[in-house]
Amino acid sequence: MKTKLYAFGVACALALAGTSASAQDLPRSAAIGTNPQGSLFYAVSAGVAGILSEALPVNIRPRPMGGTTQFVPLMHSGELELGMNNIHDVRMAYYGIAPWKQYTGVRAITPVIRLQGALVVRNNSSIKEMADAKGMRITGNYSAHLISLLTTQSLLANAGLRYEDFRQVPVTSHVEGIKALQEGRADIVYGAFNPALREADVAIPGGVRFLSVSRDPAAVKRSLEVLPGSGIDRLPKGHFTGILHDIDVIGYDVYLTAGRNTSDELVYRVTKALWEREEQVKKAHRELNSRFSRAAMIQEDVTVPYHSGAIRFFKEKGLWTPAMEARNARLLADQKQDR
Repeated sequence: MKTKLYAFGVACALALAGTSASAQDLPRSAAIGTNPQGSLFYAVSAGVAGILSEALPVNIRPRPMGGTTQFVPLMHSGELELGMNNIHDVRMAYYGIAPWKQYTGVRAITPVIRLQGALVVRNNSSIKEMADAKGMRITGNYSAHLISLLTTQSLLANAGLRYEDFRQVPVTSHVEGIKALQEGRADIVYGAFNPALREADVAIPGGVRFLSVSRDPAAVKRSLEVLPGSGIDRLPKGHFTGILHDIDVIGYDVYLTAGRNTSDELVYRVTKALWEREEQVKKAHRELNSRFSRAAMIQEDVTVPYHSGAIRFFKEKGLWTPAMEARNARLLADQKQDR
């Protein structure tokens, strides 16, 4: 009897020790670096942070900053645990593609939402397809919003065009670009699905209209040379303001990311909580509802390596395939030396 009680006591002690060790590996608080309050990224981050704080013994909160260029360096250095990033910004940062310095310390956890967009004109414009726009005024520069510049270049490449084929109207951001269309300073602009475009649709007589991209394999190839990891998404008429018939647009994922030095236990628990609370996550924001799912938590076209804590969870679920292992190894091997 004493032997059995002793064995039971040892088992309990070991279990408690294991629990204690795991708890010690977790920080008391953590932050998700994100865009300013009022942005889509902030709203999504706030929803995700609330769910994670409820699921874990960690106070997780969004930390709004000016943008990705401010918080990716903090993840790289270990000063920030998590981030909300589109796959193109982190790819360029990971490889040190200009204008980024190299920050190889960024890691993927899971895609959470998908951004989509195309070029937009006034509905009463003579531009019916991209070929009609050559030589006209297009927004460019996007000094504070690099992804808008890259997406525009990808959309132009889809049509076999370049910025040199247009008269450029310099703007700092996507919102300012929409304003240029509204004020008549530009004929064609990059448009994403946000409140600024809805406002322009109301303010412009006749509203706005999206231009469809081509699904021709050569056209898609040209687009993806500018934005690797993107895709062509079909959207139905009425999906958003300015979609007046079924169209094809550029789409790419936004990931919850982590720093290379972020606690393995924290990332493991975060990944596990998102998996287990799939339905709760989907209800946290309409964009999460349209994109987030267990089935999409692993993507072979990911542009930076997955965090080891996330890999640990995916292996437990039997989802970490040889193809994913090879992809992750290739991403780690491809990186240039830290600068």
